[in-house]
Amino acid sequence: MSNTDDEADGVEPPLPRETTVLYGHAQAERALLAAYRGARFPHAWLIGGPAGIGKATLAYRMARFVLAHPDPGVPTVRTAKSLHVDADHPVARRIAAQAQGDLLVLERTLNEKTNKLY
Repeated sequence: MSNTDDEADGVEPPLPRETTVLYGHAQAERALLAAYRGARFPHAWLIGGPAGIGKATLAYRMARFVLAHPDPGVPTVRTAKSLHVDADHPVARRIAAQAQGDLLVLERTLNEKTNKLY
């Protein structure tokens, strides 16, 4: 379903920080998971693409996974098939509520004077 379908129905899609499912990005998830398991995790990732494809959702999934499993060597991480963290997990609940102290979210905003992105 596209964003325009949601808007036409009057239904707002869930925010990426609240979304626990992601479709069509299994390869990207595997790459992030392999990097995390291998202790070769870079300090930053550049995730690009058109609006609405799941970039923020993927980033939030990775953040939830890393914060829920801070040790990449534990069996839970070693056997994980995706970055899924249950919505009832305390980390997932704090991220959805914007209350996770270890997560800094940066978002671009509009300059009110010029109406351009900062």
